[in-house]
Amino acid sequence: LVKTQALLVDSACVLRWVRQQAPGPQMNTAGQSTSRDLTQDVLLYKDGKLTVKQQVTSLDSESSILHFQYQLSEQLSWSMQTLLSGHSLFVGLPNGELLKGTKEGLTAVLEFAEEKLKI
Repeated sequence: LVKTQALLVDSACVLRWVRQQAPGPQMNTAGQSTSRDLTQDVLLYKDGKLTVKQQVTSLDSESSILHFQYQLSEQLSWSMQTLLSGHSLFVGLPNGELLKGTKEGLTAVLEFAEEKLKI
């Protein structure tokens, strides 16, 4: 049974989840579950170009993973995964040259954080 309210995941689970999402096959033996089995994305916000989803788990905590997708064109979109903890939104940017759409997408993420999350 999936609850309709959004539950938050703690930062330790976030680190574990990210590691398990690494490229390559996922190991899972019979009777064991992975964090994938415990998560579901819930739509938080959608407008013309920006979609925001929260990763919901069965754990209560003070932090949450937010997925942002910004539609640049019909064929091209930009996405980012962030960590919302308390009144802070943590984003990670790669070193070097930014990919096409990063500036527009990141601007939309920061505007959403300021206007909707009030951070």
